[in-house]
Amino acid sequence: TSSPRQVTIELNSNRTSNGLFAQSLGYPINPPPMPLHLANQILYQLATIEDIAITLHGAGDPLLHPHFDEIVRHAKHIDIRGVNLRTELLVDQPTLSRLLGCGVDVISVDLNADRAATYQAMMGEDRFKDVLLNIEYLLQHRRKLTNHPGTAAFAMPWIVPHLQRCAATYEDIDSFFDRWQHMLGTAVIEELHTINGDHGLTPAITPQRVIERDLARTMTILCDGSVPVQPRDFTGKNCVGGVGDQSINDLWQTPLAARFKDQRSA
Repeated sequence: TSSPRQVTIELNSNRTSNGLFAQSLGYPINPPPMPLHLANQILYQLATIEDIAITLHGAGDPLLHPHFDEIVRHAKHIDIRGVNLRTELLVDQPTLSRLLGCGVDVISVDLNADRAATYQAMMGEDRFKDVLLNIEYLLQHRRKLTNHPGTAAFAMPWIVPHLQRCAATYEDIDSFFDRWQHMLGTAVIEELHTINGDHGLTPAITPQRVIERDLARTMTILCDGSVPVQPRDFTGKNCVGGVGDQSINDLWQTPLAARFKDQRSA
């Protein structure tokens, strides 16, 4: 395609957790948070692409960016229709209120556990109960669109818990999926992408055509504006350029060719 269809925007490189999940995201150079003017420049370019969807995610937790809600609100104002924010949700109640008030469409929660002990291993924090209480707050205060009781009501934003599939979470996978699929109808189980590729379980096999389809529509922009060759690389070590120097469409063509070359030689 001539333009990306799914773009991940990293707003910052800091996060609260320091366990296996944070380590799986790599070790970024730790640039400062993305300035508002750069975020707006990126959003204006993306708004010209039909059916574009963006995810705020990266080495850092976007809720720790001081202006995350302004950025989401601006994206919605210029008609970017799909905005997903991925977070550990380890924040205070005023931040949760800002999150609910900014117009985000999907809140993806990196829960990564169905038990406190698993959460400690994955996230490096003894705060499993805190995250569950924060999810409950979101469910109670999000905008209901129907009159059905509790979580049976259709409401916005969608809340989507995520779990990374690895040896540390293996015993939680079934109960995690059953709990959140029953409660919300949304539960995502993903492969843990470690630096050396070893997460202690036999990897799930993704068909080659699916890999190439995803590569042909997915792009990542790091918080300093640079664009990595591989969309899951948040380290900033292998980039093709920056948004400040080239247009997103121009940058898109170079990593697309390089990614297919890397994938086929792997």
